[in-house]
Order: sequence, then C-alpha cells, then structure tokens
Amino acid sequence: MRTLFACLAVCTFIMCVTVFKTGELSAQLQSVATVPIMPVTWQRFSIPNCSIYDQNCVRTASITLGAAQPGIRHVINCIHATLSPYYISGPVLRQLQLLDEATVKQEWTVQTETSISTSTLNNITSTYYYQHGHWDICGLNIPGSPQSKMTVRFVAPPIKLPGETGDANIVETLNISGYDAK
Repeated sequence: MRTLFACLAVCTFIMCVTVFKTGELSAQLQSVATVPIMPVTWQRFSIPNCSIYDQNCVRTASITLGAAQPGIRHVINCIHATLSPYYISGPVLRQLQLLDEATVKQEWTVQTETSISTSTLNNITSTYYYQHGHWDICGLNIPGSPQSKMTVRFVAPPIKLPGETGDANIVETLNISGYDAK
C-alpha cells in the first residue's frame, strides 16, 4: 500500500514539473485571473399590507430604484407582477411600465382571467367570481441610463373592460430583480 502511495506521489510531482516547464500552468493561471467578477444583484418588492376591506389602504404597486452610483446603471432582469381583483365580474386590464427616469422604456399590457363557480345550498344558488393574474417577465436585461432612477409600475389604461368597475377592489404586487453594471 505504501508503495502505491509513493508511486502516486512521484507521478503527481512529475506531472506538475512537466506542466510548469511547458508553460501550460502559467496559461491556466492567466485564464483564471481574467474571469469576470459577477455584478452585484438586487431585488425589490411592492406588496400592500392590507386587505380589500381596509378603506384607507393603497393597493397599487410601484417600485422606484434610486439613482445609480456615478458610472453605474441599473439593469432589470425579471419582473414578477400580480393583479388580484375582488368582487369584479369581468377581467381587469392594466399596463405594466418600466421607466428610465420619466421615459417609458418598455410597456406590457396584462389582463386577468376570470373563474366562475356556482354552489347551491338550501335552494339558494350563489355565484362566485375569482380572478387572478400572475406574470413572470424574465430574461429582460434592460439597462437604464447611467446614474438614473428606474421605476416599474402598473397603470390603468384609459379604457376599461366590460364589467370592470374601478380600482378600489384590485390589489397589485410587484417584485423586480436585476443587477448594476458599468
């Protein structure tokens, strides 16, 4: 057993000397030194801490990243957005906007889906409308301008869909992630 370990040690030493003499080792060390450093990543949330029964609650979601450091720009990778309408019988339409300072860089139109369920108890029929919209918009890599704020927000379009009565019963949430780059 000792002979086997001694042989392995000698072979390993010979391989190292050979690699060093041929310059392969220095080339490997140079390639390791040029590996790029991963950027600093970040994540922000906008989730209302209230229910539809709270009269004084702000249910709209908006996230603003402060201005980046000099020479740095924010890059948005992923947006997770949800709309949860309550007591509304029709679908809800919203625009999801990504702004660089005050300029809209990207805009998506999103619409909730409606599920209807009916139950009967003691000859009384009740109809329930459940709506929810969840969107994962990822793989974006949208850079902002250097040293600028970036905002992601929901905006109600000027036209409402049939059955959409207003914003009072709609809860919006946002989650964004990205990184800062030069």
